This record gives sequence, C-alpha cells and structure tokens, in this order.
Amino acid sequence: MGIKNTKEIKVVSNPRKDFGDMEELKASIEEHGILEPLLITKGKKLIAGERRLKAAKELGLKQVPVTIINSDMVEEIKLVENLQRKNLNPIEEGEAFKKYLKVRQEHANAKKYDRAKAVEQLAQKLGKKPDYIERRLMLTMATPKVQEALIKRKIQLGHAAVLARVDNKKQNSALKHIIDYDTSVNDVTDSLDDDIMKDLDRANFDKTGCKNCPYNGSEQTLLIDSGDVVKGNCLRPQCYLRKVSEWVQKETEVLKKQGIVVLTDEKIKEIKGAFEVNTYHEDKYKKAVNNLTKKPDMYVVVFHKPEYGDTIEKQIWQIKEESQRGQTKEQFSKAEEKRLNLSRKEKLQLKVRDFKRTFLINTSAELLKEGSKKAKVVILYSMIKGANYNNIFSRKRMEEILKDIKLKVPEWGGVDIKMDLLFALTESEIEVKIHQIAMNDLNEIYNVNVGIIAREAGVNLNKHFVITEEFLKLHTKDQLIGLAKELKIDVKGLVKNTDLTNKIVKGWKKGQIPKILGVL
Repeated sequence: MGIKNTKEIKVVSNPRKDFGDMEELKASIEEHGILEPLLITKGKKLIAGERRLKAAKELGLKQVPVTIINSDMVEEIKLVENLQRKNLNPIEEGEAFKKYLKVRQEHANAKKYDRAKAVEQLAQKLGKKPDYIERRLMLTMATPKVQEALIKRKIQLGHAAVLARVDNKKQNSALKHIIDYDTSVNDVTDSLDDDIMKDLDRANFDKTGCKNCPYNGSEQTLLIDSGDVVKGNCLRPQCYLRKVSEWVQKETEVLKKQGIVVLTDEKIKEIKGAFEVNTYHEDKYKKAVNNLTKKPDMYVVVFHKPEYGDTIEKQIWQIKEESQRGQTKEQFSKAEEKRLNLSRKEKLQLKVRDFKRTFLINTSAELLKEGSKKAKVVILYSMIKGANYNNIFSRKRMEEILKDIKLKVPEWGGVDIKMDLLFALTESEIEVKIHQIAMNDLNEIYNVNVGIIAREAGVNLNKHFVITEEFLKLHTKDQLIGLAKELKIDVKGLVKNTDLTNKIVKGWKKGQIPKILGVL
C-alpha cells in the first residue's frame, strides 16, 4: 500500500453514472479516514474507488491510500468493486459486463475465445446465473430512449429486454405505445413476435451449434425476467438471418458445381414465360435436383423467401419449353427436320401440323360463346393448368378438388389434363370446380387484395362478424381484459382465460367490431 496525491490519480472511465448519497461516505472518511485503499495501475489510472476519491476531493484531502495492481486484473477488479460497493442500474450493469467480455476477448489473443465460458465465469465471480448476465448484456442493444425510460421506471425490465431485440425505429415507436397505453410485457412480446423470435425448428441451416446457445429459446430464458421459455425459437434474429444467408450461399455453390443455375426471386420474375414446377421438401428436392443435371438449360433453382416466416423454400422453375430448349420456333423446326432427315413431303407435314394447331386454337377462340359450357371447359382447363402447386398444402387441396374427376396431381410438375374428361362433366359440375379452384387460390392472397375481394363479395363486418372462442383464443389474458374493456363488458374478478372468454362471448353484442380488426 502507498500514498498518492489526489491530483495525480487519473479517472479514465467508470460504468457508474449515479454516485448516490455522498454525505454518509464523507462523514465516515472525516471520522475514520479512508479504510480501504483505492486501486490504481502503475500509470496511476484509477481502477476502483471513484466514490472514495470523489469524497476525498470534496473534503479537500490532498492524499489518499492506494494499492497498485497488475493491468491484467483491471477490468475484473473494477467491475466487481463497482457492483459490490453500490447497486448499478440494469443498463450500467450491462455496459460493465459488455466491457469486461471485450477485454477478456482481447486478452485471449490467438487463443480460442469461449464466450459462453467467459459469461459463466463472470457469473460465478458475481454470484449470479449466466442468464442474468445475458439479460443485462441484451439491454445494451436498447436505444437511448428505451434505456432512459427503464432508468426512470416508465417501463419494466421485461419491456426493455423485448424492445432491445428489434431495430431502433421499432424500439422507439413501440416505446411510445407502451407508455401511452400501459401495455404489458406479454402484449409487447406478442406484437413484436416476428421481429424478436425466429423459428429454429424449421431453420434450413445445421442447428448443431445452437444446442447450448444462450439465445436458444428451448435452452434458456433470456426474453423476459418472468421465466417464460420460448421453445423452438432463436432469440437472436441477427445471428439466425446470418446463418440462413450462409446456408443459401453454400447450397448455391454446390448446385453451380453440378451445372445448375441458381436465381433470386427478383431475377426469376424477369424471365418471361418462366413458371414454377414445384417447391420441395428435402428428400424430394435432392431427387429432383439430380434429374435437373440432365436438362441444365431448361430448369433453374430459386431459393425463395416467403412473405411470412424465414424458412427458405427450395423451388424449381422451368424457364424454357421442353420442345424448344432455348431455340426459337423456327430454329426448332429446322433442327427437327435435320435430325429426322425428313423428305420434302414430311417437312411439309411438319409445317402443316404447326399451322393446323394455330388455326384450330384461333378459330375455336372465335366460335366459343362467352358463358357457354364449352367456354367454361376451356376456363376450367386454364385454371387447372395455372393453379398453385407451389407447396405441399396447396397441392393437397388441388388433389382433393380434382380426384372426383379422375385427374391426378403428380409429385412434381403440372397435371396431365385429359380434355375429354372435362367435356364429359355437366355444366354445373364445371362451375363447381371453377369455384373450388378459385377459392383455393384465395388462400394465397394476402394484404389489401383480401379486403377488396371481401367487399366485392358483399362481406360486411357489422353484419357478418361474430365473436367466437376461436377468435378469443388468439388473445392473451391481458389482451382479453383489454378487449372486454373496449367492448364495455364487465370482467372484474375473473382470472382464468376460459372464464374471460365465456364472459366476452355472452356479453358481446351484434355490430361490435374490435378495433384490432380494422375496416374493410
């Protein structure tokens, strides 16, 4: 132990922003002196004891007792000292933990840095659980406005932990809503569900490394302090999306080595006449890709990101007709004539065949009367041909629709339509099939178009909407209470979701439309 002039000691940084009541400390120093030395480096940088140094200066003391320590121990000692002397707020704790781990990583140099082990060791030194460290670290990703709201107790710790997982713009807009409407942590979690959690069970990439990850919802409880475990979800979306991107890149390289072209969603839309053959699950996809190597100029693979969710769909698209393989109609005809070594008469027959096809199609289009049974057969043919076979669910629905008219949906590709089967149907049967396929396609319509179709169909929320248990099951307990308040239904004293649901169903009146439904 030694003595140093207070002016010589350099205060570099400290996670502490609130020094609390200094009067009690100053009174103790006046009576007993500084009982525990300040910790400084050889360069006279303060490591621990800023409250004591501050109090000494305010008392006019020129010198203070110090202990000089090794620089490798600086961050650990400084952090522990600050946490033990006076409780830091959660944000200050998170910043201190973050700085500690950064220094540990820097000290590791060429050695392998094990973050999970570093967190576990830090937790042991502080007498905390690793989850506690991770939750505080999470708060460092919150915006200044969110952090300030937490410090001033305008929001709960759980609110801040949830908000810290989304982008800054969403954090601040959600913060305003929380404060204005006193929104619960569970309700905020529900509203930001897609932003803060990614479906790990359905992820395309190898999840071996996710097993013991602190952000694996099935392993840890990092989202909120209440202990809710979000099973099957990744709670670190940035890492999840990075792994998805790396997986797509790796798969693309493998396919390119096989001579298969891989396109993006945007590029495939630019190819006129291209159409999707199928979307595959892993087993069928590998089998189909092996077949594509035989026709690399006709088919491409597209890694499609759907509108909802983050699981990449593996799609195979046909970009050229089987008969042409990249040739124009004229080029194909000449190539076929040469390949078959046709005589002049046979060449003429080939040309007449194409002419006849075009003539019959054009003339039929002129003769088919709008609204006639035969015209409806052509419409049904077009709808079957262009129906959505993109995924297993739409394919299953089409199988059900077509099975009673003896048309089979193959494992991949479109349906082989036998026109005589369609013409054998009665007009009413044709209309039923047209309606069924149209309704099936409605399942693929989203956003504003759904509302437009509903309006044109005559849907009126005031007339057709009914509060049901199915609708109410979508709500959390807090949301049910909020809905009851909106609908002016008294649910005081009710605790269970089933009781709240029954009360709302019985108390609801025709024409009451929950605000969350919006308008058509």
